[in-house]
Amino acid sequence: MFKEKGEDPQYMPSYKMIKTLGKLYKKRGRVSRDELEQMQQLLWRNCVLCGRCYCPFGIDIPNLIAFARSILRSQGIYGVFPHTSGAPEAECRQINQAL
Repeated sequence: MFKEKGEDPQYMPSYKMIKTLGKLYKKRGRVSRDELEQMQQLLWRNCVLCGRCYCPFGIDIPNLIAFARSILRSQGIYGVFPHTSGAPEAECRQINQAL
């Protein structure tokens, strides 16, 4: 997705980790609701958990993304299939029809 989206850094696995789990760790979980909702975009819309990201140190990025998603779900913040951030039902229907 990084290359497909014009090398936008928000599609880099490391960027997603720093801006989600990294932020939660650094602030010891003391983040605002707004910060959690900003993480929603990175974790659902910008990642499809395809497993193609590679870490030279052997870090399982898809597993960490799934863990971060579970943290957000525990706080009542959900993504909507197909990888949208709570898009209106009509928009989801359009996406599904295009697939």
